[in-house]
Formats: sequence, structure tokens, C-alpha cells
Amino acid sequence: MSDNKREKLREYLRNNRPKSKINLGNSSNNKGKSNKNLENDLNLDNSQISNNKTNFNKRDYDKKPLVLKDYTISIRIHSFLNMLLFFVLIYYYASCLEDGYEKFIILKIMLVCAIFFLIDLFFILIFSNAFVMLYNSMALFYKNNELKEKYSFRKTEKLEFNSFLYTMKMYNFLYLPILFVLMILGFLDGEIKVVLFAITAPFVLVFPFVYDVLIRMIIYKKSNGDIKNFFKYYNKFYLDVGWNRSYRNIIRKGFSIFFFNEKDYKDLKEYIQIVFDKNLDKDIKSVSE
Repeated sequence: MSDNKREKLREYLRNNRPKSKINLGNSSNNKGKSNKNLENDLNLDNSQISNNKTNFNKRDYDKKPLVLKDYTISIRIHSFLNMLLFFVLIYYYASCLEDGYEKFIILKIMLVCAIFFLIDLFFILIFSNAFVMLYNSMALFYKNNELKEKYSFRKTEKLEFNSFLYTMKMYNFLYLPILFVLMILGFLDGEIKVVLFAITAPFVLVFPFVYDVLIRMIIYKKSNGDIKNFFKYYNKFYLDVGWNRSYRNIIRKGFSIFFFNEKDYKDLKEYIQIVFDKNLDKDIKSVSE
């Protein structure tokens, strides 16, 4: 028993001495019961103190909001360019199958990728001064220290990870049947080129995927100082909050949160746990699920 508990026990016994004669045979039993009851009371008090201390240590984000760099516009532009690059590559690939291999096709593709890459980096630099302040039920988005957008949210909002890979998986029920139909029609008409295109077109996705990885890696390297754990977090950099959408339209608009370094990851994980009562690593699914 600790000194603190022992002192409280002495004080309890002093204040609860029997005023009348008692049976000596039962005195030790009564004293033992009193000691046990007091011990239980003290343990309960310590447990309550421990719980209160834990609750006290929880950060109040209304008093001290979490501030993160905001990449919303940069990532939206990047996602658009990435998807556009995919269709450009599909066009070049289809042209090669139709007209035969072009001598400078690889050079043209590399040039297109380089142009898209530079445009992407340009917009990332332009919007590098944007940030978001996250409160218990509100998110404030700033650019050049001016408030641009404000969102209110509830603890029950849907949280989803987003990425180029997850987006393509979300729409695979659209383009895979189209490619399958093209392949069947190609077989029926004897068009080997059409069949070949339908079979190999999905592999064109490799180039936009690598492009997406490179852009995110550059942002992560710039923010984190190195690329340690980059692939561990790759599909978690982009977190959607409160979005409700179908493959055709947006039913309810939410907002997005980003992290591109390990410190922001840890801070955001704590924020999600306290505000939404969810584990960032275990409880959140992707937009394609």
C-alpha cells in the first residue's frame, strides 16, 4: 500500500473508532472488512482521477485548432491533369494501333508528360500559401491569410481516403464493360486491332499512376525532408470529409484534408481520433469501397 493510502487509512480508522464495546473475536474481521472497503474506495477514487486526467489531456480544438497546409486546389488541378494525361495517352496508343508505329511517338509522349508535369508543379507552388484550421465542428480555409471557405460538420460525417488509384477503381464498372464489348465486337468483325486495344488499354493506366506517384513524392519530399514512409502513406494523403457522391454527380459537397509529412500525419490521426472517434489507419475506407 502506498504512503498516501496508508495515511488515509489511519485517518479513516481514527474517525470511525467504535464507541461501545465490541466482541473481540469479531474485531479483527470488522477491521479487515473496513480496510478492504477503504482500499476499494481508494482504488475507485484513483481510477476516477486517472480517467479525469485522460479526459483533461485531450486537446480542445476550439481553443487550439489544428493547422494544416491546404492542397485542395493544387490536388484538384493535379487530378484533372492526371485524368487528361490518361486520355491523351489512350489517344496516342489507339493511333499507333490504327496507323502503325510512329517513329517519334515515345518522344511525343515524353514531351506531353513533361508539359503536364511542369504545369502541375507550377500550380502547387502558386497555392503553397493556403492552409486550413480544424476545430471540433468547423473547418476554416485560408489563402494569403484571408478566410476563403468555412465548413461546419458533425462527428458522424463520412470519412474516405481519395487518390487517383481509388478513383479509377471507383469507375471500373463503367470502362471495363466498354472494353469487354469492344473486344467481343472486334472478334466478331475480325478486327484484331480493336481486340488488341481492348485487351491492352488498361495497361496505359500505368503511366498516369507513375505520374501521380511522382507528383505526390515531390510534395512529400519538400514537406517532410525525405521520402521515408512515403509508400506507407501514399493512398492516405487525401482525406475527404462529409462528401456524398455517386459516379454521375455530387449529392452533397464536403471538404478535403491533406497531409504530406509524418508530423501532420500524427497530428491528423490524433484529431480524427478525438473529434470523430475513429482510427485513421483502421476505421477509414477508400472512395472506391
